[in-house]
Amino acid sequence: MSENYPRITMVAALPGLVLRLEFSGEGERIVDLSGMAAGKWAALAEPAVFATARVGEYGGSVEWPGILEVGGDTLWRLAEEQAGRAMSPADFAAWLDRLGMSLTTAAKELGLTRRAVAYYKSGGRTIPRVVMLACRGVEHDKSAR
Repeated sequence: MSENYPRITMVAALPGLVLRLEFSGEGERIVDLSGMAAGKWAALAEPAVFATARVGEYGGSVEWPGILEVGGDTLWRLAEEQAGRAMSPADFAAWLDRLGMSLTTAAKELGLTRRAVAYYKSGGRTIPRVVMLACRGVEHDKSAR
């Protein structure tokens, strides 16, 4: 995983393609995968298959044996985004487009490195709530001018 994400210690498959995950030292998170049950994830739409979810090796993933494995970093990011504690890469890219900002300009506006902004845009790093709020502040300031 690209960041130091907490390890998954427990997974429970709930109705509606929802996972209840326990992350070491971070507590419980809920992840709704219903919007992803297409393409390579299509097999998960079958309730009997979805119910076979188990914690992967060393707590680094959730796996559906012989079907699919999803990294803990992806599940952590989705849980944080769905709970409003993080910004999605798509929302961050849309923010950049709305304001017509390059990665360099965005980095200066947000007080971040260009590399961090590039990671956020590509989905390589979880965009924390503080950056999400800073984006809103920058956009508000620019619209008030």
